[in-house]
Amino acid sequence: MPKKPKKDSAAPHVDPKAFLEKQFEASQERRVEEEGHKDFMREKHLEEREEAQERGKEMLKEEAAENERNQKQQEEWHKKDEKQKEEVAKMKKKKKEEEERRERIQKREDKEKEKRAQYMSDLDSQNRIMMRQQKHKADAEKTKDRLSQKIENDCRRKKEAAEQDMRLRQKRLSLDSQKLRADADEEERRKCKVIDGDAAKQKTLIDLWERNKKADILYDYRKQHMDLEKSETNPAFKQRKNTDLDFKQRRDLSKLEQDSRKKKTDHDMKSQQAKFLISSEAQKKREKATMEERKTINAMDAEKREIIRLADKEVVDRKNKLKQLTHKIESGKLLIEDLNLEHWEDEV
Repeated sequence: MPKKPKKDSAAPHVDPKAFLEKQFEASQERRVEEEGHKDFMREKHLEEREEAQERGKEMLKEEAAENERNQKQQEEWHKKDEKQKEEVAKMKKKKKEEEERRERIQKREDKEKEKRAQYMSDLDSQNRIMMRQQKHKADAEKTKDRLSQKIENDCRRKKEAAEQDMRLRQKRLSLDSQKLRADADEEERRKCKVIDGDAAKQKTLIDLWERNKKADILYDYRKQHMDLEKSETNPAFKQRKNTDLDFKQRRDLSKLEQDSRKKKTDHDMKSQQAKFLISSEAQKKREKATMEERKTINAMDAEKREIIRLADKEVVDRKNKLKQLTHKIESGKLLIEDLNLEHWEDEV
């Protein structure tokens, strides 16, 4: 008989119930995430739909307002037309009554009355023409005053803005230039201070060297005097020898003092030359900063003058356009009622 396979005691044991619970929890978490994403997309679509509805409402409101303005304008024109028709009807009625009244007058006055009626008609027509001309002229003056003021204000604002901008830029430039010069001064002071410190140290070392050398010379000649006293018995010779030693001591001390002064003088000259070079370099930096500042200020002034020139030229050009516009209004080619002044404020 075939042997049965032995069970592997080391194989992990899986609890089916726990495995199913984990699978269920994982599926629940995926479901919650999907539901959350759907809710987020649903809310996003709702928000976009609401925004589109709001834009639609705004457009409808604007269209309604525009229709209302057009309707009011049409009503005003209709009222004016009706009023003119009524005036014409009244004038015709009055004229007809006048003619009927004249017909009742004697025939000999008919010709004179006809002349008077014609005269009155011509006078009325002239009055209407004169009134229209006066209205056109008044409309032209009103438009000229309003747009001229706006042109002047725009030009003044541009000039003031340019002036303010230049003041701020020049102030910043002046501060930067002052800082560069102050930095050059500080660098010069710091470097010269280092050189002065080194010079003081060198002088101290030279003085110390001089004192040591002087002490050595004095000690050497004092020793020679002592040796002479011990070894020499002839007073005259001893006197001459001491005198010679004193002379040599003064000579050596004088030479030492000269050497010390020369060392100090040489070091002072080197220090002065170094300080002169430092001062010259600092002066170059200060002059460069000043020249750059002056150059930039000149460029800024030129830029400001160009802005002012262009602003003045713009005023001239816009006033020429305004002159053409007011001429059309005064001549009746363009009615003030048909003119959108807000549009022309941007155009002129």
